[in-house]
Amino acid sequence: MNTIKTARQRSKPKPQEIDFKQTVANSIKSLMLQEGAHRLTINTTIEGLIPFVAEKDMIEVVFTNIISNAIKFRHPHETKPTLDIHIDLGPENVIITFKDNGIGIDAEHISKIFDMFFCAPGQKAEGSGLGLFAVREAVKRMKGTVTAQSVKSSGTTLVAELPNRIDPDLKRKLIKLIENSK
Repeated sequence: MNTIKTARQRSKPKPQEIDFKQTVANSIKSLMLQEGAHRLTINTTIEGLIPFVAEKDMIEVVFTNIISNAIKFRHPHETKPTLDIHIDLGPENVIITFKDNGIGIDAEHISKIFDMFFCAPGQKAEGSGLGLFAVREAVKRMKGTVTAQSVKSSGTTLVAELPNRIDPDLKRKLIKLIENSK
């Protein structure tokens, strides 16, 4: 039996159950030194009973970059900068909605925000233009989608839909258990 693995086989992360509360906490902790991080209030709502399985490192890329952008692009006159994260867990997928009340982005630039090195003209916040590109690439790697809507001076909403890679047998058992408990 050949036990030598290729680099691609070794680097392929193993999907695991995601603890979204811990993911948010880890992201916040990693960003605490970012200017203005202490001002942002993050509200997280999780709905659904089915465990979500995915590549943990890719999920963390999504959360950390979006939370970082909510910190960087908060509205300077907003007394309570917020980021609402709504996580809707389902047997087939998870839908994660990130909605902030930041500076928003002009409609003419919204289609470019996931492009590498894109920084909207006139933005005062410093950035490399890689954050949302990294989000898109992580979501694509997980075979999901990410979309954005924004209103200048009112905030931005990002929605990521990701497939649940839970074991099919476990998923069937959990769905049956949930249905029988109703």
